Amino acid sequence: MFANGRLDTFARPLGGGKVVGIDAGLWELDEPLHRFATGAFNFELWADPEAPLTHRIFVDDVQFDDWLAALKPLAR
Repeated sequence: MFANGRLDTFARPLGGGKVVGIDAGLWELDEPLHRFATGAFNFELWADPEAPLTHRIFVDDVQFDDWLAALKPLAR
């Protein structure tokens, strides 16, 4: 959802600061879920998984709740 721009993502510098939007284009990685799962990334060197972390990642809570509510239950 975040990689295709359907779930807005944001970044805040570690230690506090101004919240900025993360453009969907920054998620154009082979495996964006691994980056998202860390909860942080380097805003300037976003394509380098080895770069020191600079920003915490978070998502729009209303969009996330709506997405979760629309999921179908897992089949058993």
